[in-house]
Amino acid sequence: MGVSHDSATLVKANARRQARAAVILWQQFVDSAPADSPDLAARKQNWTKWKTLADGNAEKIKGRWIGGEERRSLVDKSRKLYKESEDCSANVRRSRRLRS
Repeated sequence: MGVSHDSATLVKANARRQARAAVILWQQFVDSAPADSPDLAARKQNWTKWKTLADGNAEKIKGRWIGGEERRSLVDKSRKLYKESEDCSANVRRSRRLRS
């Protein structure tokens, strides 16, 4: 029976966009396990995995968990592209005003 509950918790955790929400789910699942449960070690291992993702500020992007340096790099790239698009839009507006 533990495997099905573990699977259900894994599905719920993967459905979250922020890893911190998944850590809470796994913590509740670990806390609800009896101390002599044969599944307790696996539950704690999953909790550790999600805790590591959360500590790296991981988030789900296009269906993949990204955290740490990879996430920082992606966020920086995204901000740079956004700034370039704002600059481009401002140049277009200036050009239109000059033509008028």
